[in-house]
Amino acid sequence: MKKRNQMLILLTFILGTLSIILPLFLLQVIKIPTKPLDIALWAGFGIMWIVMINEGLNWIKNGKRSEWSDLVVIIFLFITVYLASKNLFNSFIGAFSIYLIFGVYEMKDYEILNKVVLITVITYNMIFFAGIIGDILQANGLIEDGEVWLNTAFSLSFWVMLILGFAFFGRKYMVVFRFMSPTYLTLAVYLVAWGLIVTVAKLGPQELEDIIMNSIYFALIISNIVIYVFSGPLLDLLMGYKKTDDPRLVKIVEETAIKMKMDPKKIKIRYAKYPILNAMAYGAFFNMHMAIISPEIDTIPEDELKGVVAHELGHLKGLHTFWLNIISSIQILIFYFLKWPVTMYDYTFAPDSQPFPLWVFLLLNVVMSVFIYIFVRDFEAHADKAARDAGYAHELAKGLYNLESFYATSHEIGLDATLLSNEIETENNKMLNYISTASYLNKNLINPNKGTLLSNLINSHPPSYHRIMASYNETPISCMRESLMPFTFLKKYKANQFLIETEHARQKYIQMTTEKVKKRFKITDVKDIMTILKKKEELSFKIGQTYVYQNLITKKRIFGRIEDIEYVDSITEPIRYKVKVLQGDETKEFITINPSQNLEVSVNIGEIYPYRKEESLLKLKEIRLEEVYQKSEKKPKKENPSYLFLNTGVLVFERLGDQESEVKKSIFNEIVPKSYQYIEQFKEKDIFMKEKGSFKRMILENYELNENKEFVLQLKDPESNSTFEAKKEDYIFKYSELYFPIHNDETSFESERKFIQHLQEQQIRCYVILKKAVNAEIDAFITKIEFKIDEKSEIEQIHKIWVKSIFEEEMELEISKIDVIGLISPNLILQKKSNISGFSNLINKIIQWRHPEKILI
Repeated sequence: MKKRNQMLILLTFILGTLSIILPLFLLQVIKIPTKPLDIALWAGFGIMWIVMINEGLNWIKNGKRSEWSDLVVIIFLFITVYLASKNLFNSFIGAFSIYLIFGVYEMKDYEILNKVVLITVITYNMIFFAGIIGDILQANGLIEDGEVWLNTAFSLSFWVMLILGFAFFGRKYMVVFRFMSPTYLTLAVYLVAWGLIVTVAKLGPQELEDIIMNSIYFALIISNIVIYVFSGPLLDLLMGYKKTDDPRLVKIVEETAIKMKMDPKKIKIRYAKYPILNAMAYGAFFNMHMAIISPEIDTIPEDELKGVVAHELGHLKGLHTFWLNIISSIQILIFYFLKWPVTMYDYTFAPDSQPFPLWVFLLLNVVMSVFIYIFVRDFEAHADKAARDAGYAHELAKGLYNLESFYATSHEIGLDATLLSNEIETENNKMLNYISTASYLNKNLINPNKGTLLSNLINSHPPSYHRIMASYNETPISCMRESLMPFTFLKKYKANQFLIETEHARQKYIQMTTEKVKKRFKITDVKDIMTILKKKEELSFKIGQTYVYQNLITKKRIFGRIEDIEYVDSITEPIRYKVKVLQGDETKEFITINPSQNLEVSVNIGEIYPYRKEESLLKLKEIRLEEVYQKSEKKPKKENPSYLFLNTGVLVFERLGDQESEVKKSIFNEIVPKSYQYIEQFKEKDIFMKEKGSFKRMILENYELNENKEFVLQLKDPESNSTFEAKKEDYIFKYSELYFPIHNDETSFESERKFIQHLQEQQIRCYVILKKAVNAEIDAFITKIEFKIDEKSEIEQIHKIWVKSIFEEEMELEISKIDVIGLISPNLILQKKSNISGFSNLINKIIQWRHPEKILI
């Protein structure tokens, strides 16, 4: 966008807001705030208005929005809507609905994402404008409660999304979102129940209306019974499940059922062809159904299919759908005694009798879901146990790994929009998904991520990595323990205990993944694939660097330098470091480190570290691997295993300029920032200056750090051959991956051309990420560039590029179809502080506080 138009938009925003707000105050339509909440809101509005102007000025100055401008807009819209409506829920909806209107335009080139965002925009705006209409009607005395409009729109929003999804994608829109079909069925029957209750109440005598309306709780329990009894044929109709006579599938179900001591004649087998892999057990105990969903039934290996079938039959054998129905009915009874609403429809059909707003109801439902999903996960664990007891432990583990690989871009969440595309994934990308999934599952077994564990609290299934361990572990893991693991493993020591306890099972998992991928993709040796994927080249920046390692299984700690990187024949853990031991309980000069099962901290004796809370820079003078870190010397040493696990290992620093001082820091329980000398690895190499929403390549010639904390880089501009200094006081330093955005407009033509030409000339490996859902990421080298003259600007720009992937595939790509181009190796990115908005500076400080190893301010 031209600078003149940007200035016009900013000026319109400033004058527009002033011309609306000031007259409203002068005419006393808006009263001078006197209550603390109103004062705080108007103060927040004023602050965010100024922040918006600051973001606008930076937009004009740099030609591109700042990386955090979207968040600024959402916060400003939220406060603005709340001031106008005083409705917290509608303010959230309104902020996102208005913001996403612009998102639809920006996503116009993304085949799947654009439609998903459009569905969201239409739905959110329906709710938002219903809330506004309700407020207007209430203000004019036409209705008593304006929130009924908002609540009704929200309760119908799921159906709007479903209808729009069907319009854009067909039935697979609902199918690809795992486990949503029963939810839609339940909502439909609840809606019918409410409709019948309201109809009867209106037709009957006035004195009976309250009694009839109060009977909704029992009507919903009856609805649950109806859903349970008729769920078999209803879900067949809703999901498009068809009766199958496929001899292979029928034979597997019959054999598996007999092994599980079930009558195969009582099981109705269904199949649906969709671009996903899944299975479902449903129906009443007297009408048991089991459906397999896959792109092609013949593509599922027989042993894995047996494991999946055994799990689903475990649900039917355990009557889990019946017991879930009972739990749901008990929840309704509890809500009856508490006089709480049960469904969103309560706020539409009986708004006056609700004890709290809709948003409180939604929050309570999330809390209740965390509790109820414990039982749901327990049922899943029991279904796994039934499969294992029938002799399908290995088959189940393989099936779970296969399923997770299919959902490789979303894993446990299962909301994979890429599956809405009609494009078929290439064999090479399928292989990469299997490899990344093996690593993902293993990583969460060794050192589970807290975010992943928290997200699983509202997931109906235990994490696949825990289910696989339960399948392979020689000592049975109780089903309730498995369902509670997302809670208990939030404490790292508990997760580590489980790792040690199930190490033998983890080795079986590693063996299974390697055998599975080798057979599936006809691989002789994993080392050959790692060579093709150039994993050693990706990690080459580590060679020569020193690290402290703690083995999470043996608890051995060593300090050493990586001398080489090697491959082993394992899909899950293919990398090994050859490390020279500098310190530690080792008799060998060189040892092999498996990075997958070790904590790793980059440190180097003699280097200087900028710890945020310290008044002075700290110089590392000693590493004490077996000393226990104590936050306060006055308190006695903690000896509990949990504390020792995280706090054994100490870095001893001296304050810069004071050799007698001693400052201790924990190695593994505190994030160690990058040292100033870490920048040495970028010397005489490319680094990047972020300017005007793009990146300019520079060369780091030298750097200097003096006793006054002045950190200065000597940079060379390869285009002009000129040099200049970049001081820490003027720049932010980020150690991160670099993704170069392809804006495809006249303001960025030149920078894009220079960057892409440099990649081609130097044959630098890169990720080319396309604006599509499937086969979007290409690991390749750019081999050829085609230029054309832009008709509007008459500027020469790149029209097409040709790339050669690491799999030797040659592809022709239009530049307009490319989203970003990323570099493989870590990069140093500089950004001038004066070019960063105030809000972005605040976010950067928060990032530095949480991740000092990623940013230096």
